[in-house]
This record gives sequence, C-alpha cells and structure tokens, in this order.
Amino acid sequence: MLPLLCPLCKTPLIPDGGVYHCRNRHSYDRSHYGYTNLLSPKGAGQHGDNREMILSRRAFLEGGWYQPLRDAICRAAVGAVPEGGIVLDAGCGEGYYTDALIAALSGQGVRGIGVDISREALREAGKRPTARDGTLSLFVAGVYDMPVADHSVDLVLNVFAPLAADEYRRVLKPGGCLLMAIPAAR
Repeated sequence: MLPLLCPLCKTPLIPDGGVYHCRNRHSYDRSHYGYTNLLSPKGAGQHGDNREMILSRRAFLEGGWYQPLRDAICRAAVGAVPEGGIVLDAGCGEGYYTDALIAALSGQGVRGIGVDISREALREAGKRPTARDGTLSLFVAGVYDMPVADHSVDLVLNVFAPLAADEYRRVLKPGGCLLMAIPAAR
C-alpha cells in the first residue's frame, strides 16, 4: 500500500478499486486519465502548465534531447532504492523521467508516486507504461504540501521542479536519497 495521506485530515488513504478513502470518509476518485486529484479543495482551479505547454514538452523530450540525463538519473537511482522501495517524483510533469526510473527499477518490486500540480501534465503521464501497469500512481498535489506520510519514501526525484527541501526531508526515510537535477550555466 502506498503511504498516502488525506489532504483534508492527514489520515492514511486506503485504495479501494478506483477510489482512495480515509477513515473520516473523505474520498478521492481516480480519473479516467489515470490520476487522482488530492489537491485540497481550497486549492481548486487550474494550476501548473497548460495542455499546450505539456504537449510541447513531451514532443521535445521524446526527441531524445534529454535522454542522456534520463539515463544518468536511472543509473544513479539503481543502487539507492531497496527491494520493494517507494520512489516519489515531486513535480513529475508528463512522466518522462518518472516512467524511465520506475521501469529501470522494475525488477526490484519498486512502486512509484508521481506528484504534480498540473492535471494536464498528469493526463499525459497516465499514458506512460508504468502508469498503465500500476507500478506508478499519479496524484494532483503541490510539492510544498504533499499527501505522503512522514519518513515513508526511499527516494525523492526532483527534475527541474521547485525545491521543497523541508517537505522532501519530511517524506524521506532515514538514509533515503534525494536525486535532483537543476539547471546551471552549462
């Protein structure tokens, strides 16, 4: 079971078919696009990148321009995640890096959680193989208040997403790994 929390009451979320619910009867349906919206109702509305931006980014990434980075991320993660571990991609976007990372760790029984504030991004991420086979679960949520239990994640991946260092420390297990790619001059 994934270490998810209800965004309203912070109690554990329990999967039940296509629905997550907590003991306080808050429930969240999985959309037909493959993601579950866990953004607090006070944060309702359109957030993050729009559809046009996401489709442009996906086309660019599928052109292979960032494949060396994606491959390096996968190599770095292989020794950092234990058998049956949990990987959290904070700001997963349309799933380019997340899908490859979860696929690279598939022989280890690793499960993935992808979080992004953009429903449009997660709509595209839901088309990725690991999202379709259930090894990657996708959630609309912000990286500064993720609906993930304390000290429950083996690896946090952050690729060109906002840095929420305190939140990453909160969700990482002791000895867990933060794998981050940030832009620089070169």
